[in-house]
Amino acid sequence: MSEAKKSRKIRMGLFLLAFFAAVGFSYYRLSGAFVGYCKAQIETQLPRMRESHGLAINYGSVDFGLLSGPRIRDVSITSSRPGDLSYVIRVPEIAIDYSIQYRPVFKVSLRAVELRNPSISVVSKYSVIEERLKGVTDDSEGGAEGGAEGSVQESHAIRQMMNLKWIDGRMNLLMNEGEGDDPLFQLKLIGMDGLAKYDPQTGNFVVENLATVDGGGGYFGFMAVREKYGTDISLFLKKIKLNSVSKYFPEYIKTNGNAYVDAQIKGKSLKDIPAKPISVDIQFKNLTLQDESISDRSIKGIDFNVGGDLAWNIQDKEVEIDKLKFGIKKLSLGVTGVVDYKEKPKIDGVISIGDTPIQSILDSIPGDFIPLIRGAKVAGTLDYEMEFSLDFNKLSALKLEPRIDIKNYKLLKSSKDVDIEMLDSEFKHVVRLNGDSAKHITVGRSSKKFVPFKDLGEYTIKGVLTCEDGSFFYHNGFQLKHIRESIIQNIRDKQFTRGASTITMQLAKNLFLTGKKNLSRKFQEMLIAYALEQALDKKRLIEIYMNIIEWGPDLYGIGPAAQHYFDKDPEELTALESAYLGSVIASPRRYHYMYKNGYVSDQWITYLTVIMGKMNISVEEYEDARPFEPEFGWVRKDREAREALEAQNDNPNL
Repeated sequence: MSEAKKSRKIRMGLFLLAFFAAVGFSYYRLSGAFVGYCKAQIETQLPRMRESHGLAINYGSVDFGLLSGPRIRDVSITSSRPGDLSYVIRVPEIAIDYSIQYRPVFKVSLRAVELRNPSISVVSKYSVIEERLKGVTDDSEGGAEGGAEGSVQESHAIRQMMNLKWIDGRMNLLMNEGEGDDPLFQLKLIGMDGLAKYDPQTGNFVVENLATVDGGGGYFGFMAVREKYGTDISLFLKKIKLNSVSKYFPEYIKTNGNAYVDAQIKGKSLKDIPAKPISVDIQFKNLTLQDESISDRSIKGIDFNVGGDLAWNIQDKEVEIDKLKFGIKKLSLGVTGVVDYKEKPKIDGVISIGDTPIQSILDSIPGDFIPLIRGAKVAGTLDYEMEFSLDFNKLSALKLEPRIDIKNYKLLKSSKDVDIEMLDSEFKHVVRLNGDSAKHITVGRSSKKFVPFKDLGEYTIKGVLTCEDGSFFYHNGFQLKHIRESIIQNIRDKQFTRGASTITMQLAKNLFLTGKKNLSRKFQEMLIAYALEQALDKKRLIEIYMNIIEWGPDLYGIGPAAQHYFDKDPEELTALESAYLGSVIASPRRYHYMYKNGYVSDQWITYLTVIMGKMNISVEEYEDARPFEPEFGWVRKDREAREALEAQNDNPNL
């Protein structure tokens, strides 16, 4: 190689070295300037984020690689507002990738932002108050000073942790209770697509995010728009299977693999306005209810939706409900009101069902919840509204003010299991006993044991109605006072322990239903009771009732009962004897011991005194019943036999 060529190569090498050095130096200066610009922008926006959203944002360093974009390391975002909910987001590294376009114009485009190994920790602290009420009512005086005699309150805190982690190449949402490692539920996010926009000049921030969940074809989306006056947030779920979160449902709700939810929730956070408006539209599909307190059967394939508007005041711990509707098929139940949860919940509101065909309501209720009524056809419409107030601090103050307007009701066809039309004439009633045995009772004049209404006797009717249903001749099958007391008792006991049965409802149960206490039986009982009231007059209802109910062990019907206890026909019973028969209806087998003993207890004498005082009898009739100790038939016969024997001994000539 000639010296000239060597010289040219050396000069070219030096030139290239100088060029790349210059470019590198410029790149270094540019990267430094870019890093400086990024830091300046971050430092400018941090106070704004802290002020607007209550977020404390910190980071470790910002680097700018020669062949890569910026790297922001050790990022942490912490909620700084006081409250029951707090969270920390940690990202070890945020990598930003961009592209540069030189022609036709210079342009920098953001290609990707990668959050490497992020984690989210959410801590929720709340108190659970447990009450033990042992013989103490809400209104008992001196409750606050009662010591061990009053209600005992205990509270404990539950700590929950939620973490978002990468596991086996997938994003996993883990919910842990306490500090243990076993998650309450785990949700896998196996794909994500979306965009984020931020305008530093206006402060507007938009996030749209889409992700598939758990590989089941469902997905959720999230959108946030931050503007000058507040932030709009939207969340939607599409066919999200509920198996992963089933642990959060009450035990009686089963997901069975096919249940899922569709939802759209929109919220708005406005500056200087504490109430946060929220609109919801949630649809649950294929749920199953399974619990003995609800029904003997599993109620499958339930679809229902919830939609409407709320205003959530987080500071005042109050939720205002506006036009919230619960729907199942053609039935729509509207709810408005206010929920105050500062201490124990207090709920004031109105429940309503607009003018709806009764047949549409029956068709909307799951068949397994009303198995005996399924197949019935009725005409007419129902318009229902109930104003209510429930304060868990004072259950006795429960307020229920219903308004029911039923128009043009008519039973077109009875179901195969509830034939109401047959009751207007003689029929056979079957009483199911233990095992497979049964007792058949003929309700009609062909039976010698049957007692028609005209032969029941005035005292017998008064005694039974006083004990079981004092308003029988004035209501249409329901008694609001009993329903209210039942609700209070069931809330206190936290289970279904007390019904609210009128005589018509008892008749419905005895004729067609079982004695099990659950919501299904009670609901069917109310529907059948209303149908009975419309189909039969009151005299026929009380006539059937008196002739089929149980009055003692294997003792059915008022005729046999009057003979068994007092050796009389029903119309011959005294006011006191009628009061006693009415007093044992609630549990005739349990109270039969008094008949065997031949006398009533002192406690029962007091009870009979109260009944007699409410029977609408004269003062003379009341005084004649003293000392309120009924004499049973076999006791009277023994007494009369002794008296006859004593009289014969005193006068042998008799």
